[in-house]
Amino acid sequence: MDDHTLPLYTAEPRLPSYAVATSPTLSYTPSLTLSDTSFMSTNFVFTSKSAVLDLGPRTWGASTPVYGHHGLIEGTLDVKKIDTVHKIIYVLVGRATTTLVREGIPVAPQVITVLDHSAEVYRRSTETTVAEGSQRFQLLFELPELSGDDLPLPPSFTRRLPGTVGEITYEIQVDIYRRGWRSHETIKAPFLYLPRTAPPQEPQLVQLPDSADWKLREYLELDWETFRINRGRGTLVQFSLPRPLWYKSQARIFLTCTIASARLSNTNAVGRNLNVTLHRVISMRSLGRSEVSEVTLAEGDILQAKVDEIRGITIFFGVISGGRHEGEMAFRVSNSMEVKYLIRVKLTSVASGSGTFVEDCYHEQPITLTTHSWAELNHELNGRNPALGLYTR
Repeated sequence: MDDHTLPLYTAEPRLPSYAVATSPTLSYTPSLTLSDTSFMSTNFVFTSKSAVLDLGPRTWGASTPVYGHHGLIEGTLDVKKIDTVHKIIYVLVGRATTTLVREGIPVAPQVITVLDHSAEVYRRSTETTVAEGSQRFQLLFELPELSGDDLPLPPSFTRRLPGTVGEITYEIQVDIYRRGWRSHETIKAPFLYLPRTAPPQEPQLVQLPDSADWKLREYLELDWETFRINRGRGTLVQFSLPRPLWYKSQARIFLTCTIASARLSNTNAVGRNLNVTLHRVISMRSLGRSEVSEVTLAEGDILQAKVDEIRGITIFFGVISGGRHEGEMAFRVSNSMEVKYLIRVKLTSVASGSGTFVEDCYHEQPITLTTHSWAELNHELNGRNPALGLYTR
């Protein structure tokens, strides 16, 4: 077989850097329920004593407004007795809250602000006379891409671990200041931020020669990132994943495991001893205390073994996929919480009849899962739409 038809095999593979982007019932949305269809024709309306905030129709059928990546928040604000109003301020607020739980009771919350954007909608000039009555203001704001610590703005999220509760919430706040004593009134409208995410680039492919094994085309045309997974002096074992290490949730992730021996007496036995799993890891931190929860999303399948006698190697081809459809997303809030994904590879020691020995191998590779593929997000015109797969089911 031509050298260009198999994943790179090197004695000292280059390890990638890992950048965080992305339980079976992981919830990204706090207490989200789908509304009855009878409410689909109504708008999201929030009121105070003398003002009405209308954020438009219930487009997605949810109980609160829902916005996606760079989502546009559009609406109107009707204010009564505008002649008594001094100024109106519109605020977008996002908070990541982690709370310790002692004996089942939440105590000692830690709050980190991830979004704090304000704009002055109205200010009365001292030189202008304002007529009595009501006035309508048009509101239009675009959600930013980054949070306060220059990380991607995290999605709405809620999760309860045995000792910690974590939640990311967003709200629109309108502050109306009037003349006189105790004249400040506020409207608060919670909303959900569910951004669509995708790998930073499309999968890298290589040009196949005419002599390529077309039965393995899906593997051979990929550009691979290779990692050594045994640390001793035994037979060299390497694990490979397609570049970039970002994958759509529930999509197939191709993988290979290369053993530096073409004389394995029983490749089926080796394949059975090769275990590949996909994991979601949630970590939370509150007031100096950390807690981690991990769930296995999937187990990989080893589909085929191929011996390359020229290079003296045996390659195992496999695949793994897991998570909820369009419902997985890696994110991080500094000093608060993180959701990340790992692929773990374990090969139990194998001794062949020819004396070739493969020691116990273990490797843990961080990856990033996204709600959509690169092609889906770059070929669609609705990238601002929310990732509905992140709904609480």
